[in-house]
Amino acid sequence: SEGLFNELNTLTLQDHLTQGSNGNYTTLGPAFGQKLYLKRHTSYVNSFTIIGTTTVDSIEVTGISDTDLAKIKFGDTIGGTGIPDDNVTIAAVMSADSKIRLSNTGIATTTGTVNLTVNSVPFGYAENDIFCQVEIVGEGLVTNSDWLPVGDDAGDYSAADAGADALLNANTSQFVSLLGFFDPDNGGANATNDLTKGSRSDWISSGKEINDTTYPYIETNPIFPAISSTRKAYETEGTGASLTIIGTQPTGLGENDIPAGRYVRMDLKRSDSTGTLPEFRYITDSAEKFYYAPQANGAIAQIGTDSSTAVASLSLPRTTEPRAILTRTGLTKVVTKIRANEELAGSANSTTNSTLPADDEIHADGTSGYRQDSPTETSNWYRLTGGIIRRHFKITSYENSNSTYETVSNVTDVEDYPIVSNYVARKLTTNGVVANTDVAFIASVIDELQGTTAGGAKFRDPVMEGASTKHVTSASANDANFDTYVSATAGGSGPWDTALADVKKALTDFYWLSKIESRNNNIEVGLDELGTEVNFDSFIAGANTHAGHTKWITFSTACGTLVTTLNARIAEIDGRIGVPTYAYSTGATVRVSALTIEASGNGYTAGTLTGTGGGHDGSSAAFAGSYTVNSEGGINGVTITAGGTSYTSAPTIVISNAGDGDAVITAEIDGSAAVNEPSRVYVSTIPSSNTTGGQVPYGRSLYNNINLLLGKDIDLMGKIIKDISSLSSLVDLVKTARNKYEIFNGRDKEYS
Repeated sequence: SEGLFNELNTLTLQDHLTQGSNGNYTTLGPAFGQKLYLKRHTSYVNSFTIIGTTTVDSIEVTGISDTDLAKIKFGDTIGGTGIPDDNVTIAAVMSADSKIRLSNTGIATTTGTVNLTVNSVPFGYAENDIFCQVEIVGEGLVTNSDWLPVGDDAGDYSAADAGADALLNANTSQFVSLLGFFDPDNGGANATNDLTKGSRSDWISSGKEINDTTYPYIETNPIFPAISSTRKAYETEGTGASLTIIGTQPTGLGENDIPAGRYVRMDLKRSDSTGTLPEFRYITDSAEKFYYAPQANGAIAQIGTDSSTAVASLSLPRTTEPRAILTRTGLTKVVTKIRANEELAGSANSTTNSTLPADDEIHADGTSGYRQDSPTETSNWYRLTGGIIRRHFKITSYENSNSTYETVSNVTDVEDYPIVSNYVARKLTTNGVVANTDVAFIASVIDELQGTTAGGAKFRDPVMEGASTKHVTSASANDANFDTYVSATAGGSGPWDTALADVKKALTDFYWLSKIESRNNNIEVGLDELGTEVNFDSFIAGANTHAGHTKWITFSTACGTLVTTLNARIAEIDGRIGVPTYAYSTGATVRVSALTIEASGNGYTAGTLTGTGGGHDGSSAAFAGSYTVNSEGGINGVTITAGGTSYTSAPTIVISNAGDGDAVITAEIDGSAAVNEPSRVYVSTIPSSNTTGGQVPYGRSLYNNINLLLGKDIDLMGKIIKDISSLSSLVDLVKTARNKYEIFNGRDKEYS
């Protein structure tokens, strides 16, 4: 109980508690309020010298002073001149005769006055004697022995030890400082972190409605949102279309656990004097928080040039149930569009024409005259315009007006030249300079992944960081291997970057070698330069050997590999954090809600779509859809004509036309409620806890730890905060008692 309020007096024990033979008890550490009795590990020995007279063959020592007699006691060991070295002890002390008697082995061998050494163990200082009682108390909660309960007893409470909160070693401000994180007000005027808010009884979430549309208090307590009475294991009541979810906790959790599910407040058939009002009022989803999922009603901006990648935000109140999760658009649609076979600038994804000819010398205009059957003349020259090679041509032809005269026609025109380099160029840029939006977007994603900024796209795992053997799903998706793939350094160049640079270089060298940008001829100013014929898919420019179309195919493949690798990485991160499972209650109309073109293929004709599998038994309405194609037969659009019902998983989409067999279309299902139906979506399960002592999945470990702190089964932090908060009541009791004391003594109250 000594020392300052923050002084820690440490007692270090040389031995520690170990499990004994009685297995019914487990050794535990000390707890608040517990009293411990400590024994001495070895005896404390007090050594000193006395003077006495020995006699040969006697066990008595005489002539000992009263002072020396006061020091010694029965059982002390003694030795010295004439006393055998045989662990001799004092057998008796005869103070009246100023002598002592030694044990039987202490027969003296000399006669005379000698100095004798005594080793004495004081009472209570022997081995195994209890020497200390320790009580475990909180730091700062030791009673202040200098406290002045009534001040100066004359109505003055200004002294240092007279404060109402000075009855302990730590006053209020000092105690708050010691509490640190466990200060209920977090060092300010009120709680500022979610755990403290969750543990306090005065932070209460409420579904109170403001201005008929807003609900500002539904997550006042972020751990315990306003979920009505549904904080119990999943349960429903009613049947068919009126079936209602009345328990929202996932499998294995119940009322004693902190919320981990989704709750949607619904005011069925709500209306006012103006008519029908939206029924779905607000939503809370605890699973989103613990598993770091994006808010389901959020938005995703359009990715690249495909408008279908955009996801609109949902606002509440609304007439239909909010979606279960925010759709993951990813790069699939962007890459599909880049790789899709289509006609661009008059060119296709093939080597049917890969050669750029040299220019012709342009012939002079023909003239009409008296002659017959003059041959047609054609001149071609090629120019790079807006990143596209265009064929300029001049055709001079003649028509016999009569038997002796012919009329001339001189026609000049321009068209996109059907060469594969144009296809590649238009895939990469919009005008030869500005990158295609889709390619530019992927490049920005790669740049983000190659960045080193903490908290950015460069996800790093504090447990698995840098360990090439640590992964949840596949080794190729772990941190080290993924870093290697994307070349995760600022300015790094991975396989995708390399493939893009190669095909760009092929185009640049192709233009340089063919002199497409420096050509002129006799209808232009300057010396004639007809250029050089070059095959885009097989040429050498300086030290570089190129197969341009082949490099495009390599880049296209790299785009596909990128999607596969990123999807694997996403699955790995999902595996580490964990992903909750959302399901639909009985009675929900589970239908196909969205289609994604994963691969467009080639050679298809427009047709219809059907579905197989997905748990559909054929007894209810089935999915149906249609698709459109581009000029190359690549699928470029899909439409759902009937969503179907009774699906339990996404069906496999079947394309009516065989095409080249490479097209892939995937489906998503949805069973959320429609107008005048109760909510259908709930969190059915959350990932299981790790059974091998690890922390993966992190979301479940996070949940378990918070459940330990705030769940009803243990409520560790809740009890701590409650006990701490109750200390302020003790100070209030002191103030009340002092006020009474002052009133009884005819003085003014000290506290208002």
